[in-house]
Amino acid sequence: MLYWMKRATMILALASLTMAGLWAQAQQKTPEFKDRQEYDIFTQVQKEAQPTGNANTLLQLLDQWKQKYPDSNWDEVRMGIYVSAYRMLNSAAKMWQAAKDLVAKYPKDLTGLYNLTFLTIHMNDKSPDTLDTGEKAAKGFLGIMDEIYDPSKKPQNLTEDQWKQDRKNNEALAHKSLGWIAMQREKWEDAEKEFLEVLHRTPGDGQVSSWVGTCILRQKKFERQSAGLYFFCRAGMYDGPGALAEKDRKALLAYVEKTYVSFHGDKSGLDELLARCKTEPLPPDAPWKIKSKEEIILENEEKLKAENPQLYLWLTLKKGLTGSDPQAFFNDSMKGQGVPGGVPVGDTKVDKFKATIISTKAPPKGPKTQTKEIVVGIASKQDPEITLRFETPVSIKAEPGTEIEFSGVPAEFTQDPFNVTFDVELDDIKGVEKLAPAPPKKAPAPKKPAAPATKK
Repeated sequence: MLYWMKRATMILALASLTMAGLWAQAQQKTPEFKDRQEYDIFTQVQKEAQPTGNANTLLQLLDQWKQKYPDSNWDEVRMGIYVSAYRMLNSAAKMWQAAKDLVAKYPKDLTGLYNLTFLTIHMNDKSPDTLDTGEKAAKGFLGIMDEIYDPSKKPQNLTEDQWKQDRKNNEALAHKSLGWIAMQREKWEDAEKEFLEVLHRTPGDGQVSSWVGTCILRQKKFERQSAGLYFFCRAGMYDGPGALAEKDRKALLAYVEKTYVSFHGDKSGLDELLARCKTEPLPPDAPWKIKSKEEIILENEEKLKAENPQLYLWLTLKKGLTGSDPQAFFNDSMKGQGVPGGVPVGDTKVDKFKATIISTKAPPKGPKTQTKEIVVGIASKQDPEITLRFETPVSIKAEPGTEIEFSGVPAEFTQDPFNVTFDVELDDIKGVEKLAPAPPKKAPAPKKPAAPATKK
């Protein structure tokens, strides 16, 4: 019987995807067979469970084993081999169900916990039940790490460093699954926290680096834009084991360059950032950040006040609109008030902002020469920041690129995308050309009645 036990423990490794930790647990299990016939079935199962075996034959043997020995001492192992059989058939859905059944009966089973944790992301199933099951499995997997990696269970063929890295790999898998689940639930801060745990253990996971960038940007915190961009840069630059596909990295780097220039104002410092991201998975500690073009301008505050008080005032307002509570700042400091309203900046009272027209919007119905809204930028000629809204359409010539001055009453604010809507009158705007209203269309002349036919 002891001989049978030693051979039988080998089968447990099949469901472990060759992980050292799962193999270590396999060595601890030595249940007995009911009789020689059960062992003979097991021997056939073991043969078909090999890479050269037949998955369908394996399933038939497992069903036979289960039918003849429903209360087998090897029930937990047998349920784990079902998972392996479905993996041989490339059936993720059946693997999932088999692993779920296994964990329901044996909550601490490694084969079940590992496969549920792995399959949660692999299946891309975002249903609440799948997310709940995956979350429970990943937490359960993390909860038994100390037991799996007890120093006394380290295989002799593994070094201490390999044993520690194996644990890190499995912990990273669990945190990755938990982060992905939180991301599907749009719990961006929770997801970011889990993904950072992954990168601390496996810093070469390019997919996770890009996910961290997404989570940071979705939190809509202006002060964290630099960190978000860093992680996208990392995912694009890293090309070692675990990196994204080359085409995905190129797309990310194109996005990084475009966003960096829009945010910073030019490419200065970009090459240094790219080089750093290639070798360092995490951004430098605070207070590191990429300076925005607005911050760069405000660094020369006194000079800006004297040379462009309108821009200085707008950047000051925009700083509040991108701060810790932008909606409260808008409601308290801008909404419903005349802006800029003659606010003193240095020795100048700012009555109007200077801006550049980016686009216009005509009313749904009416002549094309009429305008309902004008979108402008103040800090940049390319970035839309403000929408000037007329109560009724106006007939003006407002070409993109035209420089204007305006004042108005802020009525609405959105943080993402950034935009402040001003209600304005035509007299509030300087620099647009008023057009004469189109003359009314003449009614067609009445047709003359046909002359009566003459009798001959």
